[in-house]
Amino acid sequence: APGQSSLGEAAREKLRVLGKALYERPQLKVDILGRVDTSRDREALREEQFKRLLREQKYREMEPESRSEADIGQIRISEEEYERYLWLAYKEASLEKPQNFLGQIKRLPPQELEERLRETLSVSQQELRQLARKRAERILGFLRDKGPVDPERLFRQNPDLGTGEDKA
Repeated sequence: APGQSSLGEAAREKLRVLGKALYERPQLKVDILGRVDTSRDREALREEQFKRLLREQKYREMEPESRSEADIGQIRISEEEYERYLWLAYKEASLEKPQNFLGQIKRLPPQELEERLRETLSVSQQELRQLARKRAERILGFLRDKGPVDPERLFRQNPDLGTGEDKA
C-alpha cells in the first residue's frame, strides 16, 4: 500500500510461491529491489505526517501515566476531537498565520487550516529511499523466515525510486 512497508496477504501469497520455487531450485539466487512510486508514496507519507501532527497534540494532553504507555502511532482521534487538535497543531506550526484585530491568531475554517498545515509538510528523497529499503527488508525477512530460502541466496539491491508511470 502507498506509504507502507508491511506485506499484504496478496504479497505474502506471491512470496510463498516464490519461496517454494526457490526451495525446489537451490541453484537460483535472487536480487531483491525495494521500490517506491515517488508520487503515490510521497503523498501517503505526507498524509501520515499530517495525522501524526494531530496525534501529537492529543498525546500532549494525555495524563502522564497514560503517556508513558501510549504509542503516538496508535492514538486515534475521533470526529468530535478532530477540529480541536487541528487547531492546536496549526497554532504550533511554524508558518505565517493571519491575525485578528486584537493581534491573536485568526480562527480559520478547518479546510483552510488543513491546507495551510499540509503545505508545510514535505517528504525527502531520503525518506522515500528508507521506505524502499524497508520494503526490501520485509521481503528478505519473509523469504528467510517463511521461505525457507538460504540467506546466502538472497541479495538486497539499492532501492529504486520509480515515478509510477511504468505501473511497477
